[in-house]
Amino acid sequence: MAKVIFFGYGANKDYYRLREILGKDLKGGESAMLEGFSLATQSLKNIPEPPRRILNKVWGDSFHAYTIKRGSWIVAGKAWVLEEEDLEKIKQWEFVGKDG
Repeated sequence: MAKVIFFGYGANKDYYRLREILGKDLKGGESAMLEGFSLATQSLKNIPEPPRRILNKVWGDSFHAYTIKRGSWIVAGKAWVLEEEDLEKIKQWEFVGKDG
């Protein structure tokens, strides 16, 4: 299976968190910077259904999470070497592509 480089920022730069999600030890974890982006936060109103319902059950209306958006800054994080299937697990965990 092909290897991919995953840029982890916020909670996803933490080795132990990613190890729990993926169920295995990780390679990489080198400091990295993503140019041309800015760190931002999103609230429940920015989250599509059905993830919004799930997050609301756990966090209530106080939910906020880090995200990145195009900008003129640099976002600090870590570069992880993953298998493609690992990336799919992270996408599922993060509700990527789950817009109803």
